[in-house]
Amino acid sequence: MTITEEEKSGLFGIGSSRDFTYDLVNPEGADRKFEKTLIKEFFGRRSSVRLSSLKNKFYKAIPKLQKELYGEAVKEGFFTSSPQKVRSIYTVMGVVGLVAAGCAGFVLLGVLAGYADVGICLPISLAVVAIGAIVVGRFMPRKTPAGAEAAAKWGAFRRYLSNIETYTDLKAAQDIFDKYLPYAIAFGLERGWVDKFARVDTPAPLWYFPVFMGMGRRRTSMSDAAGGTGTGGVGEGMTAPSLQGMSDGMAGSLQGMSAGLT
Repeated sequence: MTITEEEKSGLFGIGSSRDFTYDLVNPEGADRKFEKTLIKEFFGRRSSVRLSSLKNKFYKAIPKLQKELYGEAVKEGFFTSSPQKVRSIYTVMGVVGLVAAGCAGFVLLGVLAGYADVGICLPISLAVVAIGAIVVGRFMPRKTPAGAEAAAKWGAFRRYLSNIETYTDLKAAQDIFDKYLPYAIAFGLERGWVDKFARVDTPAPLWYFPVFMGMGRRRTSMSDAAGGTGTGGVGEGMTAPSLQGMSDGMAGSLQGMSAGLT
């Protein structure tokens, strides 16, 4: 898909608001189940949708997407069972324990009140264990050896992206900006990632059209945006806008692109 940023003037030209239009370029590019679900829930039967139109609607699809993502992780052999299911089991155990502790406390206070003041310690202990089950349950999903190895590799990759300038010459490695940008977003590093490559005039992604390019024009493909012939590539003789150009078009700040991607 492509993302086109748009800016609308407020009433009587006072103030402005920003919106984003998503155009579906290649629905066949979705291979995994959760990817197909994402496209279906995001676009429906349309090929173009505004982000503002999804407000108070798209959130309903998130639990389904999360379930399918966890299912994919199990399918890939990273977990023995769904982490979501394991956490739910511990949460249910904790809630049941708290209810039992409350009931036991009520009964014991009435039965043992005249015999022993320490009777309340039993339900309190049960409540502490129940709360511990709820808290610890977040960390109980067990990775397989393959999952642990994959997690370690992704952790190392995150550190590489976070400190990319110490490992390579950014100006000589501009081609990896677009390639690794989705991972930087997933890791929450997109702001620093964009800023670092902006300093060496890296071309902007061909699938993202900032506000100064998107006003007054709708794009249905990457080639359309670049003046191509509809084949999905960059038009001959055309060059992608630089990140600094995007910065100039967004009130001198690259954070607009970062916010848009987020």
